Amino acid sequence: MERIQDFFKHVGERLRNPFIFSYLISWLISNYKIVIGLFFYTNYQLKADGYNSYFDLIDKTTNWQTCLIIPLIGALAYTFAFPYFKRLVVLLYTRINQGQEVKTLKILEEGSISTVKYLRLRDEYKQSQAKLEEVIQDESKFFSQRRDLNEQVSNLRKENLGLQGDIIKLQQSVAILEKFKEPRDVEFLNGEWKGVARNGNSEIAFEFRFDINKNRVFIKYEGYYVVSIVALIRFDKIVYFEFIGIEKAHDVHFSSQFVNYSNPSIRQPTYNVDVLQNKLPLQDAGGYYIFKLDNDLEMKVYSRLFNPFLLRKVQPK
Repeated sequence: MERIQDFFKHVGERLRNPFIFSYLISWLISNYKIVIGLFFYTNYQLKADGYNSYFDLIDKTTNWQTCLIIPLIGALAYTFAFPYFKRLVVLLYTRINQGQEVKTLKILEEGSISTVKYLRLRDEYKQSQAKLEEVIQDESKFFSQRRDLNEQVSNLRKENLGLQGDIIKLQQSVAILEKFKEPRDVEFLNGEWKGVARNGNSEIAFEFRFDINKNRVFIKYEGYYVVSIVALIRFDKIVYFEFIGIEKAHDVHFSSQFVNYSNPSIRQPTYNVDVLQNKLPLQDAGGYYIFKLDNDLEMKVYSRLFNPFLLRKVQPK
């Protein structure tokens, strides 16, 4: 593709050469019969003029004189002689104008306006013409400056639209950050929670006993388990609870009271756990729950193993 483009570029440069272009024009003029026959004649018209075909027309009308000598002479004349002829015409035209001006001045000497006054008026006219050209140039500069200012205004409008978009994005980010200002307290989870989960037609009793200060949660579900808290994050009414390291325990029982730091006047029980040494299978050694709070005493539990079920907090007696 690049070679083809280079070829046409080279041909174009050749055609722009004055001599080659002049030669082509001269050739077309000296061989006008071929040009007219090829572009405007039909086979019937060719035969009417005594030619059997287009090739017969070309063969009978071409010769060294019309194809080479006359076009070459025409190209040389146009390329080298015509500039001198053109210059001669300009010189003659200038000489005629000068003679006409001299005659005009001689006639004016005999008229009502003197030559001195005419020359003064002519100088004033030239000065006025120069001032007019300056005004035109200043006007052109003014339009150019106005065009530049319009472009600047257009660019500023585009920047303004972009800034408005950035403001909207920042407002959205601020709204997201505002959500992080919502309640994050998870101390209310400390204590015992009970609920019933449904798995198909069966019902399974659940108990969660949170001891956040010790980073442990005790879960009763077909046995007792103790897990370590990996993540416990609250977003307003949603609490994400991720755990790992499940160990099976014999039992969980109450012992001494501890202080609820969100409300020091309330004391809640801690739990002693008898942990077995054997671990659960690896696939059961971690997981997560999502709690959706209705209030500080009720929340709905979501997990990948059970349908959503409700947990209620057990109030100490």
